[in-house]
Amino acid sequence: ATTAAGEQATGEPIVIGIYTPADNQSFTAPELIDGAEAAVEYVNNQLGGIGGRPIQLESCTTDYTAPGLTACVNELFQKDPLIIIPGPDAGALSVQPTVDATGIPLIGGASFTPPEYTSPTRALFNGWSASLFPAMVHFAISELQATNLAALALDLPSNAFIRALFMDAPATAAGIPAPTPVNAPVGSADLTATFAAALDTNPDALLAYGLPCQPAFQAYSSLGTDVPMIMPDNCGDPDTLAAAGDAADGVYFVGLYKGVEVFPDDPDVVLYNEVMAEEAPDVADTDFSRGGFGTIMNIHELLDDMDPASLTHESVLAAFKATADQPSFLNVPYSCSAPPVANFPGICAGSAYLVQFVDGTVTKLSDYVAMDTLWGAAG
Repeated sequence: ATTAAGEQATGEPIVIGIYTPADNQSFTAPELIDGAEAAVEYVNNQLGGIGGRPIQLESCTTDYTAPGLTACVNELFQKDPLIIIPGPDAGALSVQPTVDATGIPLIGGASFTPPEYTSPTRALFNGWSASLFPAMVHFAISELQATNLAALALDLPSNAFIRALFMDAPATAAGIPAPTPVNAPVGSADLTATFAAALDTNPDALLAYGLPCQPAFQAYSSLGTDVPMIMPDNCGDPDTLAAAGDAADGVYFVGLYKGVEVFPDDPDVVLYNEVMAEEAPDVADTDFSRGGFGTIMNIHELLDDMDPASLTHESVLAAFKATADQPSFLNVPYSCSAPPVANFPGICAGSAYLVQFVDGTVTKLSDYVAMDTLWGAAG
């Protein structure tokens, strides 16, 4: 039965696992766990957990490699979780079949690779790579009228794969050439040469992804170019922009989750900010922290009416797979019964929007654009 607001959860915990990359030179998103932990505190202490039982969050971090992810998920398997919340780890490119074989539902979180998007055990509330990178191409064309793109990233196989699948296909389907790849050595502290090389290709827009944020801002600013740059939202959080100052002025960002900068009065945003200020005041406010928080809220919302004794891997996955226009915390509704792009049945929603940072203010330039529109004919 649904529990009343303000009721504290009691009894045997419901174990939910979560993993995310942290402490490595390639890619980190520790705030995914931080956001989920804050939401667990709120759900357990204010919403009565799930069916009156508390959520017990078990976490581990990876190093953005397949061996690191394998060790992490094996650690979670030992905790006998009802659900695992996945993090954005390129190691899933080869590790996902190992997780599929367990039958444990992977719900929400963040994901980067195609095997995750086609997994039969996934239910994602946003497309992440399959939304973010097509959106960078889409907005470069629709908002900046670009016809020649350069894609800048660290020289990693995962970044090359992301570009080939999630940028090249939407670009060529829209009738423009695939973005020109320009790679930076892993661990680069100064990206000036990389940005200069990208500008030498005479692009109409720079698509910078998989790069350390501050070096990217500094390199872009130092070259004094008028060529616009689009980046993912993980470089557009308030703390990162405050640290960048004028170096980030004029940069465009693709957003996936609602944030206070452009959705200040949204009830979900207000609640998220209140809880994060109480539980995790020093955590970076990004799509990953929002995604972690929103995942816990969505799990609570869908499962709270179910008898806790009936919750199994199979029943949980079936409940999510049956959803249609289900409200999604900090995001647009999701429909796992009718995925927005048929080739990615694990993705239940995947909209994105565009903002720009100018004179210290983030301005929303577009409404949410649906995932099938972002992909165009390539979808």
